[in-house]
Amino acid sequence: MKLLKRMALLSLCVFALSGCTQSSLTADSVIVNEEMADPDVSVAEEDIVVDRTMKTTQETDPYVYDWEQVSTDVVDMFVDEDYYPLGAEVNYEENLEAKSMKLMWVLKNEATEEDAMEYAVELVQQFNNIMATQKEGVAFSTYDTFGGIWNFFDLTVQISKEDGTMMIDKTYKIGEVIDLQLPEVDEKGPQAEAESAARPGDK
Repeated sequence: MKLLKRMALLSLCVFALSGCTQSSLTADSVIVNEEMADPDVSVAEEDIVVDRTMKTTQETDPYVYDWEQVSTDVVDMFVDEDYYPLGAEVNYEENLEAKSMKLMWVLKNEATEEDAMEYAVELVQQFNNIMATQKEGVAFSTYDTFGGIWNFFDLTVQISKEDGTMMIDKTYKIGEVIDLQLPEVDEKGPQAEAESAARPGDK
């Protein structure tokens, strides 16, 4: 009998405690809902303006980039033996203070001078496109252009072999004509788009 009374008492205590807890949670929920229903409009508008300003700077300032993303994209683009069978190592160095960019690609020892030129063109064009994806108003490369990023950066492009032989080492000032030899295009057919999408090693 005493056991039944203790159990009944314990049940009442648990019920009382659970009632208080539920009441507190409900009260808190009401407070949160009231705050959400009556927001501080001026603060919200200010936050929106700040966010838009930051986005605009990221997209339009020619020297503001997510360099971690650039590095990831460089690996995804160039470290691919199916597309670039002669590629051994690719790297880049940016100097924002000097507004310069150095692109470096080490090729396997069997690479020829013609291979080096083809890989140099590909490196400059595709690196431009990686940068241009983050920037409004910067032109992408086409089959016969190198893109618009080189209007903002000095460019040095180096193509070498694994044995250390330097095959191409050229530097161009901002806006200077890049005289790397672009691939020839068959003028009799609509090959421009296909040529621009092709990469060394494509069959």
